[in-house]
Amino acid sequence: MKLISNTYKHQSGEFKIFIETCNRRLATAKNLKTQEKVKFNRAKLEWMISKGIFVEIAPVMSKSDVMKRAWEIARNAVKKFGGKIKEYFSASLKMAWAGE
Repeated sequence: MKLISNTYKHQSGEFKIFIETCNRRLATAKNLKTQEKVKFNRAKLEWMISKGIFVEIAPVMSKSDVMKRAWEIARNAVKKFGGKIKEYFSASLKMAWAGE
């Protein structure tokens, strides 16, 4: 389960968290109301998400993340179909912006 750069809200709607960092055991999140940092056991956080205690709002991607993802998609298309990256970049940018 990918937890990085996602925003989740509690089922009661009282607070929202933004996952800042995540490794095998620990996830660090920021409470968006109070701006304080909260640490979660990753397995426990994944369990809370699977049970619906925390619900994903929307993945948050910066413009630079979108561009990096677009170039990645374009490179993969070149490897798969051949040609030049610039031929695939327009379509890959649309895909990256849509979150595919």
